Amino acid sequence: MLDRNQFFIFLRIVLLTAIGIATLSNSLIAQQSEHTESKKIEYICPPCGHNCLETIYHEPGACGECGMNFVKLADYRASQQQGAAQPQQTAASKKVAVLIFDGVQIIDYTGPWEIFGGAGFEVFSVAKSTEAINTVYGMAVVPQYDLKNHPRADILLIPGGNVFATQSDPEIQEWLNKQAEQAEVVLSVCNGAFILAKSGLLNGLKATTTRGLINGLPNAGTNITIVKDVRYVDNGKIITSGGLSAGMDAALHVVERIHGKQFADQLAYGLEYQWLESNNE
Repeated sequence: MLDRNQFFIFLRIVLLTAIGIATLSNSLIAQQSEHTESKKIEYICPPCGHNCLETIYHEPGACGECGMNFVKLADYRASQQQGAAQPQQTAASKKVAVLIFDGVQIIDYTGPWEIFGGAGFEVFSVAKSTEAINTVYGMAVVPQYDLKNHPRADILLIPGGNVFATQSDPEIQEWLNKQAEQAEVVLSVCNGAFILAKSGLLNGLKATTTRGLINGLPNAGTNITIVKDVRYVDNGKIITSGGLSAGMDAALHVVERIHGKQFADQLAYGLEYQWLESNNE
């Protein structure tokens, strides 16, 4: 027979045991619920040029092909419906002036033009006159504006090609320096970097250009540090890219700076272009 003190001790032990069991049970239920809920979340790799949208994952992680972190499928779908249209409202103020000249490389300016146009930017061509010019492969192109009557540009695109006459033209150099002062971004493609260098815009900066000419770039300016084996080099306002298709990668980088990574990824995916990002030296 338990005395009064023993009875209360026994009752306390029973209550504490019951409370412990209940707490443990609730914890296990909560953990199971969290585990079950996590299993319901679906993830995808953001569009990057691979078969990103064809595989659904049920755990966070990173893509084995491109290394990009998975995003929640629900968030991605919501951003497509809401975020894709939003940049179009603000992008109207972004104007891109594309310098063209006799012997301009076609992909150097048409590739980035496709990127910027797809981002909703207003893109237009500028040349010394509005008379037709011939590209490096003989395509005849009629410039929309000359150097004196074009709209103010937020972004300048300077392509490459047969740049010898253009890079040494005092009128082009004066125009480029004046436009660069007010532009947010000046982007050269391929050996268009030599046009920037001859205008003094690469002095003291890091830069890249097409592979075959990269070693000669420092001689076109002052204190230019060349960066090899990258798609583009971003100095802030001044961006230089490698040759040809690398200009599209740099253009996507500019779009990313303005509208964010996810929007740029979606744009590349819609163009069925495998965006090769640079290490941004």
